[in-house]
Amino acid sequence: MAAYLFGCSLYLTIGENSFTLDKNLSPVSSSASCSPTGDETFDAGTQIVQFESSQGENLLAVSCPVGNTGIWLTQTVSSKALGMNLRALYGKQLLLLCLSSVVIGAVVLWMLNRTISRPIQRLQSRMAVIAEGDFSADPSIEWNNELGDIGRGINHLSQSVHGLMEKRLADEKAQQELEYQILLRQINPHFLKFCRTSWKK
Repeated sequence: MAAYLFGCSLYLTIGENSFTLDKNLSPVSSSASCSPTGDETFDAGTQIVQFESSQGENLLAVSCPVGNTGIWLTQTVSSKALGMNLRALYGKQLLLLCLSSVVIGAVVLWMLNRTISRPIQRLQSRMAVIAEGDFSADPSIEWNNELGDIGRGINHLSQSVHGLMEKRLADEKAQQELEYQILLRQINPHFLKFCRTSWKK
């Protein structure tokens, strides 16, 4: 097992000898007692232990073998540095989460405006035009979605109202023509009788 020194440093262990990997390869030794943390690692050969420095600081040591050579690399990390890194990581994650929420919210708002708000405004405008007496069909409100079904229904309704009004006008015209013909038939016999009497005189 690798030997440990205190602080955030990198060490090389060959057999029972440990060396610091700084500018110079210096031998080190440590008598600190360590205990496994029980954390899971990506590699089954990697070991994570926790120990306390002579200054009373909690440190973590992560050791992994270099192939099957019997050589180990060990990185020690102070709990204080780890906590600072975690806080910085949480801060970045929180900032990223906030930015993502803003971007997603803006995209959803744009999509809702494009797919719901604008079509509803178009439908309302079309209904206002129909209320003013324009019953012509408007194919531009017949989209390929649920709101398009409403648009098709509005066009169908306006055409039905237009057809009903034309039929009503035609019926009224026919009724007026019929009344005129009946009036003529009532007037003609009296007029002919009057004319015959006048001729006899």
